Amino acid sequence: MSLLAVAADGICDGDEVACLDESGAVVGGGVFQNGRVGMAVWGGAEESRFPKVLVFSRRLNSYYQPQLSFVTGDRCYRPNGVAVVYVTNGVDKNQGPSIFLQANPNPFNVCLSITYALSDRGVVLSIFDSAGRLMLRENCEDTAGTLTCDASSWPSGAYVVRAKNARQQAERLVQLVK
Repeated sequence: MSLLAVAADGICDGDEVACLDESGAVVGGGVFQNGRVGMAVWGGAEESRFPKVLVFSRRLNSYYQPQLSFVTGDRCYRPNGVAVVYVTNGVDKNQGPSIFLQANPNPFNVCLSITYALSDRGVVLSIFDSAGRLMLRENCEDTAGTLTCDASSWPSGAYVVRAKNARQQAERLVQLVK
C-alpha cells in the first residue's frame, strides 16, 4: 500500500519514520522532507491491521509512537490501498528520552558501533534486516555499554537495531551501504 505521512506538531524535517508489522519487521520507512514523506508499505495479499508507526526524532534522539490522524483510509492495511495521515508528536517536548540507543555511523559501510543505556540490567541487543530476519543477538548484563558489529557479510540495505530489557525497548533504523 502507499502511505503519505504529513508532519504536524513536533515533527521536523530529517525525522525518520518506520512502519513495523506485528513481528517487529520493518515494512516501510522514510525521512520527512518539506513536512512530508511518501512510502511503500509491504504486506500480504490480505487485509490486516495497520502497521505500527514509529518516528525517530533527531531533536530528542529517541524513537516514539506518534499520534496518527487518518485523512483518507483507516487503520487497516489494504493491498494496493492508499492512506494519508497527519503525524503528530505524542510526547512532551521538554522530556528527554528515558532510553539511550545510538548506532554510528549511519549510514555505515561494514563496522557499526552501538551504544546503549537503559535503567535495568539484562539488555538484549538485536539487529534485524528489512525482511525481519535476525542478523545479530547479544545478551548484555550491564545497563550501559558499546558493542561493535561487523556487517561485512551482510547485504546493503535497511536494518533495525533494537535494545530491549524487561521494561524498556528502543529501536534505530540504520542503512548499510557497500
